[in-house]
Amino acid sequence: MTVAILGYGQLGRALAGALASAGGHAVSVWTRSPVAPRDRTAGVTFFAGPDVEPVARGAQVVWLAVPDRAVGELAARLAELQRAWYGSAVIHSSGALSADVLDPVAKRGAATVVCHPLRAFAPPPPGVALESAGRNPFAGAPFTIEGSPAGVDSARRLVGVLGGVALESRVDDRALYHLAAVVASNYGLLVRDWSARRFQSAGLSEADAARAADALLANALERARSTAGAPAATGPVRRGDVETVRAHLSRLEGHERLAYAALGLLLLDSLRREPGSRLEAATSAQAAPAPGDSAADPLAELFRQVLEETLGAEPASRTPGP
Repeated sequence: MTVAILGYGQLGRALAGALASAGGHAVSVWTRSPVAPRDRTAGVTFFAGPDVEPVARGAQVVWLAVPDRAVGELAARLAELQRAWYGSAVIHSSGALSADVLDPVAKRGAATVVCHPLRAFAPPPPGVALESAGRNPFAGAPFTIEGSPAGVDSARRLVGVLGGVALESRVDDRALYHLAAVVASNYGLLVRDWSARRFQSAGLSEADAARAADALLANALERARSTAGAPAATGPVRRGDVETVRAHLSRLEGHERLAYAALGLLLLDSLRREPGSRLEAATSAQAAPAPGDSAADPLAELFRQVLEETLGAEPASRTPGP
């Protein structure tokens, strides 16, 4: 199979390295700017410059690994190429865009498809080829695939070559799907770093703070996998321990205080959705109401009060920037 990858950012470089390492495929890369020899992936042919035709002309698969804003533009440019598209596939990997953005080249006969890996990619150090780094970033990665039947077939074959796992589910709402990916990929990491920073503020060394945050996050994920539907959350919100939550809030300011209160409300919502469950009795004198009881939940009221007070004290936070 001949595969042309348009773009050599983190995703493009990962694709080029994994496909070249798999063997049996002619892999080429197009970039707008030249790539230094030390940063090139071994076994991959590179084309640089404004003209995409040399790399895309004879490729059986053209994989767009470019920013979202460039996908539609490149699809239109591909449609203008003087080549037969029937029997070829054009793929993009944007989680926020549907296959419709590839319509210009689909009308020329190409099979079109979204093939989105649910994984982030960190580049190897400069001058180190991905295959030399001893890792395949796609191994075990889930992919969502959506497009024309022929495009889906091509994408599934390539996911197999990459060592990924093609999910069976269909994406009905691209914005909501992309939001979900961002929450896990970015905000999960943000919460981990927040925990580590606060461990360090409490007195732990930087190394011990990171170790503690990582261990707790790993333990939380393990609980979520192993509880078989039983509640996995723990801590003062679950217990209805208002005084402990107040103590936490007293140590926070600004956006951290807002985040703690907003996440607390989300956690209360999650606890109330547990089938047949009740919030644990408080270990302090104050107990939280059972799911479905009065809206006068002391923790919910506390969190809402914090949100109102903090936002009221920070009017700029609600005003769009220039």
